[in-house]
Amino acid sequence: MSGFKVGLASEILNARHSPTALLRANYLTTVASRIDSFWVPDPLMPRAFGTPQYLGTAKLTPKIDAYLEPWTMLGHLAARNRVGRLQLGISVTDTGRRNPAVTAQAAATLHLLTHGRAILGIGVGEREGNQPYGVDWTKPVARFEEAIATIRALWDSGGELVTRDSPYFPLHNAAFDLPPYRGKWPEIWIAAHGPRMLRATGRYANAWFPGFSPATTRV
Repeated sequence: MSGFKVGLASEILNARHSPTALLRANYLTTVASRIDSFWVPDPLMPRAFGTPQYLGTAKLTPKIDAYLEPWTMLGHLAARNRVGRLQLGISVTDTGRRNPAVTAQAAATLHLLTHGRAILGIGVGEREGNQPYGVDWTKPVARFEEAIATIRALWDSGGELVTRDSPYFPLHNAAFDLPPYRGKWPEIWIAAHGPRMLRATGRYANAWFPGFSPATTRV
């Protein structure tokens, strides 16, 4: 099938014997299998799904909520593993817990380190992973739309100071001077499920992240 690509998603739980044991094993399996991309998730409190019933690696971890920070781990992979030319993606970060300027910086940094192989997977997130940390959850989709617009505004600024009104992420003479790799920014893949999120995908994204079927969710 021409143009058909395959990706592998790996948990980044702190294993019993080494923080990177499971991650490295999955990464090397991905390289050996000639898979096209390697993805890691970005939860802070995954206990809702991280049980042996749903997640096999839960049996190998001392604590199911001991998730490693994904951007750090992808940077570690990029620095330590020179084999393969996999695209590296977040599957997915959310716009509640992370300021979009920080996300824009992290994705652009990984893109430069990997010579253009970074993918920014991003979505609304979930209430269970945001409210315990004090994140406002009254208008998550509106916040998401503004976050994506902010990332695009910073990336498209050409190093010029950016001022942008926003109810959630206003910019006031904000600088963003990291360059795109060979003129290209990381692809944005949006985990969108409901009609409004799918419209945002069409407006801002390079691709749709297939976490769940659009027919099964509402926003």
